[in-house]
Amino acid sequence: MFRAEAKYRKENKKEKDAAVAKMTDAMRQHNKLIAERDDLKSELERKKRLAQQAMAARGEIKGFLDDAKKQVAKKEQDIEDLNVEMENASKEVKRYKEKHDEMFASVSGLNNRIEELE
Repeated sequence: MFRAEAKYRKENKKEKDAAVAKMTDAMRQHNKLIAERDDLKSELERKKRLAQQAMAARGEIKGFLDDAKKQVAKKEQDIEDLNVEMENASKEVKRYKEKHDEMFASVSGLNNRIEELE
């Protein structure tokens, strides 16, 4: 009877040790999965923050681009206005040169006439 009881205790102890080992392995795996889950959650949050930052940066860059486009359009208009002004000034220079040539010819003619009269 004692042998049977000792054998029974031994078997129970082995089963208990096996159950404890299984439980320890299960707890390790459970903790590993929880840690992995937490890592994945933190990675997801990090990626969400990065996506939000990228969208904000895109919006800011788009604003800068729009401002730059407006400045380019304004400068192009300024260039066009200056070209028109230069064209007008060129026409005016030409007109004054012609007037100068006419006056010079007239003065030369008068000078020749004065010399003839002297």
